[in-house]
Amino acid sequence: MKLSRGWITVVGVYKPPSIRKHKWTRELSSIFVDMSRLTETIFYAGDFNVDLLDPDTPPKDGRSLLDLLEIFGFDCLITKATRKTKTSETLLDLILTSNEKKTSDVVDTQIRDLSLDFTIIRSAAPRSRSRKICLQSFKNVNQDEFIQDLQMAPPFSMVDVFDEVNNKLNAFEQLHSEILLTVFR
Repeated sequence: MKLSRGWITVVGVYKPPSIRKHKWTRELSSIFVDMSRLTETIFYAGDFNVDLLDPDTPPKDGRSLLDLLEIFGFDCLITKATRKTKTSETLLDLILTSNEKKTSDVVDTQIRDLSLDFTIIRSAAPRSRSRKICLQSFKNVNQDEFIQDLQMAPPFSMVDVFDEVNNKLNAFEQLHSEILLTVFR
């Protein structure tokens, strides 16, 4: 996405529960390296299926992910449980980035045992360029005089003398303005 100050990249991540830890670590490392070459600001969001609330729970997938985040300089913006059951709370759905100054939180959706995690990326819209707007009321215009003036004007093919579009537009606007000025006198 292009935002006011530059590009940001959002990468969706899903770790199947059945994938082995060493393969997952190698794949994620490769993704981190490849994506870091593209843009400065990157967000990795998705279902990582590792519990960062208790990263040392066997098979210690959470600890492996935290080690990987430390190596690449990423932080997890989500710090609350994203899955709550009657007996446990886990942090499985993550948003990772090296830009930690973002507002992030978790919202309980009341749908099953999953919560929604989000982050807010603030950006200012670029200023629009100024435009020239000309308004004129045609309420009291004599239509016959206006048509006669248009017929007497040089042909619009005259603007084809110019090569650049802006010059053609300026010639047309000048011609049109002169005709209108004669009608409103």
